[in-house]
Amino acid sequence: MRRCAPVVASLLLTVGACGIPLDSEPEIIAAEDLPAGLRPTTSTTSTTVLESIAEEITIYLVRPTEDGSNLLEPVVRQIAAVESTDFAAAALRQVFAGPTAEEREELITLTVGSTDEPIQVVETRRPADGRLVVVLSELPSIEGGERVTAFAQMVFTVTAFDSVQEVRFQVTNEAGEPEFITVNTDDGDVNAFVGPDDYRSLAPTIPPS
Repeated sequence: MRRCAPVVASLLLTVGACGIPLDSEPEIIAAEDLPAGLRPTTSTTSTTVLESIAEEITIYLVRPTEDGSNLLEPVVRQIAAVESTDFAAAALRQVFAGPTAEEREELITLTVGSTDEPIQVVETRRPADGRLVVVLSELPSIEGGERVTAFAQMVFTVTAFDSVQEVRFQVTNEAGEPEFITVNTDDGDVNAFVGPDDYRSLAPTIPPS
């Protein structure tokens, strides 16, 4: 039996024995006119959109005690992690949002603002290695020991990341200018960078859950 030996190039030359007329000059053959065995295969390329990878972060909420004191308690949250994620800001937003419905029987957050809306993170900056500046929409509206706890919540939350050892807070004043704020610590009020050592009395003693 005689077999056809097709040669595929930029121009396809064929012979009459294969069922295609023989021409004196090369001719471009449309794919649909080729015999089934010579037709190019087609494939459909599908684009898969990668889902965001969930990242575990630790935030700090407050467990009120019977004697009226407050204890910080680490809680694990999962957030969508993409390349542009500002993890420190995302963690603080979780703190401001407060406990979940299941956690509300035992845990609270003291980082409340002057309205029913949670405090917002306007932006974060890293002026030096290990240091973070957090610009807030407003300050916690509480006073006294609870205010110390509120700042401790924020400090422990952002310093849970290895890249942050100290944090300083800033707001925009009535004149529209950025202003560093005085924070409450175990050792009194300071207007400077602070870290977990400034809130030794509130240091959690249990692992994240």
